[in-house]
Amino acid sequence: MPRPPRNHLHDAMASLAKAQEQQQKTIDQHSKILQSQGQDIANLEAQVKDMRNNAIRAEVNSGVPTKVVAERYNVSPSRVSQIAPRRPN
Repeated sequence: MPRPPRNHLHDAMASLAKAQEQQQKTIDQHSKILQSQGQDIANLEAQVKDMRNNAIRAEVNSGVPTKVVAERYNVSPSRVSQIAPRRPN
């Protein structure tokens, strides 16, 4: 008995649809990973900034001149004053 003719176009379209579905699943997974990593990076940046600010406060409280602290942490003297205002004597 001869085989019925195959619809190659239909098979190709079905194969493409399946490939697109798999690709979308992969993209969705990668998007979730990127979002999670972005949040982790933002949290780490905030922690680094807090550590820097604490170090600036410690140096200012120890009497290190504002200009020296600013140069050491690559910020402006006015930023140092905002982070760690000097207390009047």
